[in-house]
Amino acid sequence: MPKIAGNVQTVKVTGANIEELTQKAELEFHDEATTRLAEMNRLLDEVASNGADGDNVPALAEHAHNLRITGGSFGFPAVAMVAQRLQGYLNDVTDWTEKTQRDAQAFCDTLGTLLERQAQPDDDEIAQIVRGLPSHVSRSFSPGDIEIKNVEILLVTPARAVAKILSKQIMACGFRVNSVHDPIEGLTTALRLRPDMV
Repeated sequence: MPKIAGNVQTVKVTGANIEELTQKAELEFHDEATTRLAEMNRLLDEVASNGADGDNVPALAEHAHNLRITGGSFGFPAVAMVAQRLQGYLNDVTDWTEKTQRDAQAFCDTLGTLLERQAQPDDDEIAQIVRGLPSHVSRSFSPGDIEIKNVEILLVTPARAVAKILSKQIMACGFRVNSVHDPIEGLTTALRLRPDMV
């Protein structure tokens, strides 16, 4: 029974309560993420029908950002990693093409598959899933000049502007880039993603 001290209510937390609260938080995340993913798919359908003009692509990036934050907070690292990659992909898109549409749909399909799973993948499988996601190459070089490699680079820098510039340069060389701004997040990302270079 909760005790009331003055205007503040206190609740004794036991091991059973913590487990129950954790399960409730995970279910709430799952419901929110499923709703958010349905909205992302609706936005992709709208982009396919009407083009990428307007607020649809920024809205997709915002949903990906929110999934990255909440997925990481509620114990869904695979969802967080895929959403982070999608957010970076969308932020770097300059022209929306049929390939971009297919790639964005592949990200959403992967998120949907992860949300349908009973158990979250282990770190090895997360790395494999993220490496299998679509990537794009900056066009500052002629496409014939570069050879796209399945080499994963983790860029850790607190300066967002520097991260964006370096990411584009590294992608222009044919590498896949995952960028984080916090060194602690960089460590956990490196453990889960297992990049070829940090």
